[in-house]
Order: sequence, then C-alpha cells, then structure tokens
Amino acid sequence: RGTEQNADAVVESISFDNTYQPASVTTPADTPLSGIKSVTDEHGSFTMEEGQFRFQISGISAPEGVTAPMPSNVDESGQVANGADGSFSFGTITFTEAGEYTYSVSEVNNNVEGITYDGEVYTLYYRVIDEGGSLAIAESSIRNSAGEEVDAAGMNFTNIYNDGQISYQISGTKSLSTPES
Repeated sequence: RGTEQNADAVVESISFDNTYQPASVTTPADTPLSGIKSVTDEHGSFTMEEGQFRFQISGISAPEGVTAPMPSNVDESGQVANGADGSFSFGTITFTEAGEYTYSVSEVNNNVEGITYDGEVYTLYYRVIDEGGSLAIAESSIRNSAGEEVDAAGMNFTNIYNDGQISYQISGTKSLSTPES
C-alpha cells in the first residue's frame, strides 16, 4: 500500500533528542572500601559482637546536578556494621557520570556503655573522566584526619573501653611495739 504525501505541507519544527551516556566505572572489587574496628581495654574486659558498631559514609561533593553514588554494601542511611572480628566493608562505588567526588567516613557513636569512640574521619576523593565513551577513575585518594594517605582497606577505628570501676591497691606495714617497763 502506498501512503499519501502532501508536498505543500509546512512543518513548524523538527527536533531530535540525542542522549549520551558513557559506560560506568566501579572502584576495584579486590580492594573494597573497608577497615577494622578494634577496642583497647583501659579498664575491664570488652568482647566485641557482630553488628555492635556502625560506620557512616557520606557524599560531600559531586558534579553539579549529580548525587554522589553510594557504595554497594551500605544501608539506606549510608551505614555498615562490623563483623564479629571487627571488620567492616562499604563495598565498591559505581560512577555513572564524569567529575570529582568527595566522601567522608566516620564511626557512628551509638552509645555503647563504657566506650570512648574514635573521632577519626577519613576523606575519600575520586576524579572520574570520560575516555571516549567509557568512564575511568583518573585519580583517587583516601586520607585520615592528619592528611596521611591510607589504602582502601585501611580505614581503621580504635575505641577505648573502661567499665567505670575504680580499683586501688593499698599496701603498707604495721608494726606493734610494746612499752618498756
């Protein structure tokens, strides 16, 4: 069947909407963003339990109009919990847009009795570039509060445990003398 064509038809405008989306890039799976939680006994004895401590990752900055993507293992609040051995892992991050991304990682103070929490804050930085249709991580770093670079598995937190008990050891000698008659 043929179609009817009208050579006298006027078209007001024609628009084409093209989109471009380079292939995403993910941080290396063999070095996930992770660390170790440890507790130093100052007074008393502390046994760590699985899920007892939580760690927060927060997106600080991202390209305009883009939300910093969250790692694969976090819950809806951007947190993960420790394993019984103290380990924790945020997993990997997949970037779908080029640009610079900054994150912070800290321990959540969930008020475990007797614990003094580590105030360390790690800063993660990623510069993601478009290499002809595929994104690539051109630069990345993880720095502690002192500005020292650490590796992806080196975000460690050490708390101090004190059971609140105070003990003293008092020693001395007693002498007994008898009066002379």
